[in-house]
Amino acid sequence: MSMMPSPTSKTFSLSSSQEQLLTAKMAPHNAPLKALTSAGGRPFLVGGAVRDIVLGFPLKDFDLEIHGLAYPDMDRILTAHGFKALPRYGIFQKPPLEIALPRREKHTRPGYHGFDFTLDPHLSFEAAAARRDFTVNAMGICLTTQALLDPYGGLLDGLKRCLTPVAPPTFREDPLRLLRAANFMARFNFTPSPELNACIEKMDLRGLSKTKIFQYCRHILTTGTHLKPAIDFLQRLPHAAHLPLIGVLDPQTFPFETFLGLRAQLWDHLSSTGLSKENSALAAFLGLLGNDGMPMAEEALPVAAADALEIKTALKEGYRAGFFAELSPDHYTDL
Repeated sequence: MSMMPSPTSKTFSLSSSQEQLLTAKMAPHNAPLKALTSAGGRPFLVGGAVRDIVLGFPLKDFDLEIHGLAYPDMDRILTAHGFKALPRYGIFQKPPLEIALPRREKHTRPGYHGFDFTLDPHLSFEAAAARRDFTVNAMGICLTTQALLDPYGGLLDGLKRCLTPVAPPTFREDPLRLLRAANFMARFNFTPSPELNACIEKMDLRGLSKTKIFQYCRHILTTGTHLKPAIDFLQRLPHAAHLPLIGVLDPQTFPFETFLGLRAQLWDHLSSTGLSKENSALAAFLGLLGNDGMPMAEEALPVAAADALEIKTALKEGYRAGFFAELSPDHYTDL
């Protein structure tokens, strides 16, 4: 069956290559999955791994959702297979796997931690997926049939590289999702849907901690390859001027392609030093800002002392190697 959905389709077949990839990735975990299935559980691969299989992105971690089994049964089976239980959340972890019960979420308090949830092993897949942020993350693969479940149109959105909230009213309850949206744009070259754009003016990042905002902005700058659309999106958010690092940029004049090249070159130069790739990339960004932008960036760096030292070292080595022609030495000593 074709992977191109019709407007009313909700279930699809994987291609043979996708089936082979899924089988190979799940093979090391057959023992706990077989035990869960034998006890009456219905395992689904969910979240980012499904998106990555369908769209051909690299696979990392795997989230599973088990329907039809109560928590005590899952606890008994999975702890016997070496999983760590997080009872409060109904989650079991054994990297690269995270296995959870289906749950409902309700926003009861301000902020991204303000959610109460109810575990429900008998929840339908569609109801369980309703709590997801974007339609591309609300798909699932039934591991017993290898059928792709797509209750909210994530496959078509993914093929169009379009980020669409599953449910705008609940999407707006968690401002962290705006930063996640920008991260997906930077990583996968997604564009915001009209529904996502309409959410922007009704959401406020000021409820998030400065550290959390900084972590996302740093991750976007240091790992993304499609930076301009992500920066454009972030700078349309309310209070965007206060975003760490990104708030000092002019997306119309910042040399994104130059930065991507410098980021790679500096890492190649520093890769044998033991410095982290993320701090090396952040040093490339700060160095490219030069003398005018550096003071603003320095004030917005809530990093640990060890990270600050790595960034200073990377700036110093980059200056010595001639990467930062417009950077004065005193800027990497005062960071």
